[in-house]
Order: sequence, then structure tokens, then C-alpha cells
Amino acid sequence: MQKENVISPAPHALCASAIQNSILPIYKELTLNKIRIFDEINSTNTEAKRLAQESADDPHGTVILAEKQTAGRGRLGRTFYSPSQTGLYMSVLLKVDNLDPMLITALTSVAVARAIKDVYGIETSIKWVNDLFLDGRKICGILTEGIIDQTAKKIETVVIGIGINVYSNIESFPQDLHNTAGSLSQTAQVCHDPDFYKTSRNLLCASVLNNLFAILSSSPEKIEACINEYRDRSFLTGKDVTVVKGNTIFKARVINITKQAHLLVQKEDGTQEELFTGEVSIKL
Repeated sequence: MQKENVISPAPHALCASAIQNSILPIYKELTLNKIRIFDEINSTNTEAKRLAQESADDPHGTVILAEKQTAGRGRLGRTFYSPSQTGLYMSVLLKVDNLDPMLITALTSVAVARAIKDVYGIETSIKWVNDLFLDGRKICGILTEGIIDQTAKKIETVVIGIGINVYSNIESFPQDLHNTAGSLSQTAQVCHDPDFYKTSRNLLCASVLNNLFAILSSSPEKIEACINEYRDRSFLTGKDVTVVKGNTIFKARVINITKQAHLLVQKEDGTQEELFTGEVSIKL
């Protein structure tokens, strides 16, 4: 008799030492004693920002993880549903030089896509600017927030929030997410693969960090190569979309993604516009 496809619980709890053990030697000192895990928290990004502003210690390299978020946040004030022990909910605190938060978001998208490929062998696509998709459904969101140095009057530290639906059963999500949200476990590629559940989220977390640190410490040439990969993974290029900018809504076609990770679109009247904010929707 054929077994029903049951979404299994996460096989391993999040563990700081397990994550640290899988960090590449070149980055181990960066995260040493800086991985903090909560059973439940309102938002890993909120906690990371609090640490950056209140802690006397150097926050660079701090990683905040939670088994559950009660008020996970996304772009444009949206929430990110984060049920217990089914996803990877993490925020990374990093000091950066001359990198725009939007560019960091794009580079992080590539880092997460590479990590998912490295750990699970699954290829994902990117929806500008901060979402990863699999089988036409969103499985990851990224939120980058800058912290301004009040003396220098510039962004000195960024908080990079990453939420990945790993073992999530979408049927248990809020009704309004049933047609748009997805998870790694429910893609056709792995839903019948028992080995998928033997791979811990700790390994995925370490791979995300290894890829992220490698990209953000890259030369300008390698960062440009990452943007080319971002373009290759984007499924919007050449597609007709609806753009929402504040109170303005218009139709356009996506032409390209710039080296700053801005979206270049052509409006119905033939004029072009470079988007660095707003929301883009497409019928999948």
C-alpha cells in the first residue's frame, strides 16, 4: 500500500556549535561565540538591531536565529509567517563599506540560492528584489536594514534577515498564503526523498553564512559576477509586470537588472524607468 506523503518534523534542533563546526576555517573567527539561538522571538531582525545599538561588544559577525518568530518582518511592512521548527529564520549583523542595502539584498539572494543548491541540490529562481521561488512559489524572503552611525551620518552596519521555508506544511499557513507560499520539503524534487529530512537546518545555516561571507568580501569583479548570476536566476526579465510605487500603479516590461540591483523597466508609453523601490507583481 502506498504511504501518504506526510511532512515530517525537523530532525535536528538549531545548535550553535553544530553551525560553527560547519563554518569554513577562514570565517570561523568571525562567528565565534556570536551565534545566538532563541526558542521563540518576535523578530530576529529586531533583536539584531537592538544588539547593534545597545551592546558594548563588536556586533560584526553576530548571527541571531530562532525556532519561531511571532512577528517576523518582510519588505514594505509585511509579515513573514514563521511557525516553530519548520524554517530557517536568521539575521546577520555585518559592518559594510560602500555597499547599498539593495545591492546587499541581491547578493544575499545569490548566497542563499547557492546554499540551497549546495545542501539540497535544488535550483531556485529570484524575484526582484528579495524573494526566492521554487516551483512558482515563494520559499524565501530577505530583509536588509541599515543602521546609521549618528556621528558619521552614514550606514555603518546592516542587519540581513533571511527566512527560508524548509519543512513547512503550507496547508497550515494562513489562508491568504496558500496559493503563493512554498517550502523546500514540498517541492516534487524532494517530497518523497527520506534523505531530505536527515539534513539539518544547521548545515543549511552554515552554508548560507559561508556563501554570504564569501560574496560580501569579494572583489568588485566577483561581485559583478554575482549580479550576473542574480540576472540569470531572475524570472522577471522580459516579462510584463505591474509596478506599485507608493500610490502609483503602472504596467511595464522588465528590461534588465542594473549592476546596483535596480530594476530597469519599460512603460507602456515606451519610456524607461530604473526602480530602486516599490513592488513588482507578475501572474505565474
